[in-house]
Amino acid sequence: MNFRQKPMAFRPAKPPFSTVLVTGAAGFIGARVVRLLEDLGCRVIALDNGYVGLPLPPASALTIPVSVDLRDRAALKRVFAEHQPQAVIHLAAVHHIPTCERDPHLAFDVNVMGTQSLLEALETMPDASLNLVFASSGAVYAWDDGPLNETRTMTGANDVYSITKLTNEYQINGWAQRRGARTRIARLFNTIGNGDPNGHLIPDILTQITDGGEVATVRLGNTKPKRDYIYVDDVASGFVTMLSHMLNGPPSDVSNLCT
Repeated sequence: MNFRQKPMAFRPAKPPFSTVLVTGAAGFIGARVVRLLEDLGCRVIALDNGYVGLPLPPASALTIPVSVDLRDRAALKRVFAEHQPQAVIHLAAVHHIPTCERDPHLAFDVNVMGTQSLLEALETMPDASLNLVFASSGAVYAWDDGPLNETRTMTGANDVYSITKLTNEYQINGWAQRRGARTRIARLFNTIGNGDPNGHLIPDILTQITDGGEVATVRLGNTKPKRDYIYVDDVASGFVTMLSHMLNGPPSDVSNLCT
């Protein structure tokens, strides 16, 4: 069962960096980010450890696939030394909520300590290359009975995944202030599209709908929460757009990436 393809809402400008490293490059969003950067003429270091079982983007004249685990600090520093990226889009994480709840040690190890390894590897680069776009989550907002408001709703982590992402925001902001780095944090909301390897709500509903003439019984669970959904190609475009404008505006910024 496929989502109907739709044109991208907007096409980013080419980022002002010749070489960009993308973590989580084999993932649902990461593979699209790599493809878009390549289309814009950037050299891409596509880094992934194969955790979700999807293949790395194929090697090309502009894309260099690298199989490395973020937690391997020495290997990560070798990648930076060899390829000299001028900017990083950091998408790699354990983000499947049941997995995070079932194995919090894995979630903290990858999401928090893996991010720390990445920041340490970035520190080996010249100051002009300390440019980072990070995928946080709308889950860092405190739960409320009404709609979230980006100017008034406080942050407040409620589960393992959101705790790791809120920790990452403090991690990255503190690092950026100490090192004079430029960072863009995107609080990403629910992403939909083809090829999602995780059991999220929309794919689960689609598997319950028959493609024949029968009436389908769809089990939805808790229908009280209202969610924001954004198409995966638009998410990829959003991350690249943030990178494209990295040298404009304040050194560090936080945005919601949603509809």
